Amino acid sequence: MLVQFSVSNFRSIEEEVVFKMISDSVREHTSHQISTNFRTPEKLLRFGAIYGANASGKTNLIEAVRFARDLICSGREPDEPLNPPYFRFSGSRSAEPTCIEFILWIDNELYTYGFAVSARRIEEEWLYAQRPGAAERKLFERKSDEDGAIVDHGKSLESPGFSGKVITLVETTTRNNQLFLYSLADNNHKGVLPVVDWFRKTLTVVSAVAQQRQLLLKARDDRRFSDFLSTLLKRVGTGIERVELEGRKIDIKRDLSFFPPNIKKDVQLSLSKLKDGQGIILSMEQMQRIYEKKDGAILEYHLQAIHKDRDGNEVSLPIEEESDGTQRLVHLSPLFADAIDQDKVVFIDELDRRLHPMLSRALVELFNETGSTNSNTQLIFTTHDTHLFDQDLLRRDELWLMEKNKWGASQLVSLLDFDIRNDVKLSRNYLQGRFGGIPKIKYDLTNGSDRYVEV
Repeated sequence: MLVQFSVSNFRSIEEEVVFKMISDSVREHTSHQISTNFRTPEKLLRFGAIYGANASGKTNLIEAVRFARDLICSGREPDEPLNPPYFRFSGSRSAEPTCIEFILWIDNELYTYGFAVSARRIEEEWLYAQRPGAAERKLFERKSDEDGAIVDHGKSLESPGFSGKVITLVETTTRNNQLFLYSLADNNHKGVLPVVDWFRKTLTVVSAVAQQRQLLLKARDDRRFSDFLSTLLKRVGTGIERVELEGRKIDIKRDLSFFPPNIKKDVQLSLSKLKDGQGIILSMEQMQRIYEKKDGAILEYHLQAIHKDRDGNEVSLPIEEESDGTQRLVHLSPLFADAIDQDKVVFIDELDRRLHPMLSRALVELFNETGSTNSNTQLIFTTHDTHLFDQDLLRRDELWLMEKNKWGASQLVSLLDFDIRNDVKLSRNYLQGRFGGIPKIKYDLTNGSDRYVEV
């Protein structure tokens, strides 16, 4: 689970902002708390909602998480630049590194992992671990200068097969644009795999316009998921009775008419090169298809929404003909289905995008409901939906506000920083500007029509 995330010098974030999933003394919604065996943090939270005006930096916070995940999981090619997107409204910041740090609770152990990265190299990197009732121990610290990088590793990083000499060898072969954590995991060091696997398997980052590329495969191969999706769509009143994945044999010269000519030729070429048992997933705007070659034939799979007409007869529509809101819901559904029986930490940018406020609220309630059988599931999201800014739905320590200062730098504050009673109508106070994080709209805009003279 995520305990804390901090970042500085990243896009609109100049000074360090700290986002916490640590439970405070709020008494409401105790089901949102997850107990640890540590004195600090004693309890973690299930939700985190981040509010703020457009361009306040909410997306940049989530993009910093994505940047770190990609660097940890995918690494860098030998000559690939790091190029972190530093804060650009201060000239001195371009010479300073971007710093990112995570505190994670994994298998009843706390891990603190972070790094400082410049355009040229990994400047610093560190990993510590702590068990309940024990002191924090150092796994490694890395620092770089013009002569190269030095890694100071703790004894706890050594294990059978990974003596100090082996660790030093990994150190000397780690490029200056590569994380030492990535190199250790690439060499199958089991001591760091829990951390790396958290980023690979537990963490999910969803952008405002993202599509789940594995959606169709999941609908085809996981009957439980397709049943879940059908139930969800019916429950929230989309008019869909159920969803089905339909497959058919196609002629690649005749049956790809929905692809534009400039793309169609590339698709035909890719499909013609498939070998038996191979397949590809293709996405274009709202459309998604699976193509597979089986017994010499090309099979096409697509998701269909089944409705009923006024006479009770079934009517089948491709899912891309449904509303944008329904399609957004369909592509978010795997995250909620996985929360039932898997440890997940999900970041979603603009949870409410294209969704009715009542549906956004239903999704938060659904996540809490489905995650109740798995206490190690968290949902962190940005939103403008004031219907979710509600103490009947979320705890005050689960609500955050992002706002830019006069120099264009994003600052993050917790709602706990304000003196608020537990019966206050939060949404009304928020829209009145009591907590900040709202647009500063100037209503006395000058009409520019009289500023120009025709000649």
